[in-house]
Amino acid sequence: MLKSLMMLLAQLEQDGPANAVAEKTAEGGAAEPPGSLIQLLFPLMAAMLVIMLLMRPKKVDQKQKQLLEGLKKNDRVVTAGGIIGVVSQIRDDENYVTIRIDESSNAKMQIIKSSIVKVMTDETADSKEK
Repeated sequence: MLKSLMMLLAQLEQDGPANAVAEKTAEGGAAEPPGSLIQLLFPLMAAMLVIMLLMRPKKVDQKQKQLLEGLKKNDRVVTAGGIIGVVSQIRDDENYVTIRIDESSNAKMQIIKSSIVKVMTDETADSKEK
């Protein structure tokens, strides 16, 4: 196919477009269409895939932003490191959150707000304890 395309381009340069198509049909073969559906379909599918991959992180970022904006005192949270604790103080100006990680000794830990991955509801907290 590539050879025939190169030959056709060489013919076009020498004779002009009208003579090349006329010679091709006179030889007994039909003139090939300049492109086929398959050749057009692959770039379109690749473009759609790239667009979908670029849109996905935006949705995840929006979810994370909503999660952090809705954070309040006494929420049970899970950090990126897997630490489970209860929010005891939120400092929006410094982007820090203080969580209580042990009920008996009242141990607290300061973490960066963006390291909170999940806010546990009562249903998920009950299933974790079982």
